[in-house]
Order: sequence, then C-alpha cells, then structure tokens
Amino acid sequence: MPTYEYEHADKKGPDCEDPFEVVQSIKDDALTVCPTCGKAVKKLISRASFVMAIQVNPESAASKGFTTYRKSGSGTYEKAGGEGPDIISAGDD
Repeated sequence: MPTYEYEHADKKGPDCEDPFEVVQSIKDDALTVCPTCGKAVKKLISRASFVMAIQVNPESAASKGFTTYRKSGSGTYEKAGGEGPDIISAGDD
C-alpha cells in the first residue's frame, strides 16, 4: 500500500508532527482531519520513489512512440532513439 504525506492546514496539535505519513489503500479517501488531534489536514504532493527493474531499449521505446536520450555531458543529452531533437541541453528554451 502507498504512503501518503499530510500536513495541518493551520495549527497542529501539541503531539503532532508536520508533515506526517499515513499508509493507505489507493482506494481510500484522503484524510480531512488529523488522526491524533482532529484538526484539519491537507494531502501533500510528494515525489514518487520507485525503481524500474528492466532496461529500456531505445528501439523498443521508439516503436511505442517514446524518445529516449543518453547523458553526454553536464546538462546535455543526445537522442538514442525515437523522434525529437538530436541534442537537448539545460540551456535550451
């Protein structure tokens, strides 16, 4: 089951932490109140943490409509497969 982060909307209770984590089913509704103090809370958007267990082949990705790039320098990437520019860099607009 995923872990979700919440923080108090205004003031937190004396025994509460901000932010706090709750393990919930993806089907569960988001919390609206803190389970400790009963004050209003809001759900935070946090980064996902997962690892892909397979290597992505650039040709296979291209056949599905994706473009893949390989890092070629500091902030610069070269196209490995698919449609799109041959090089992208951090300085591109």
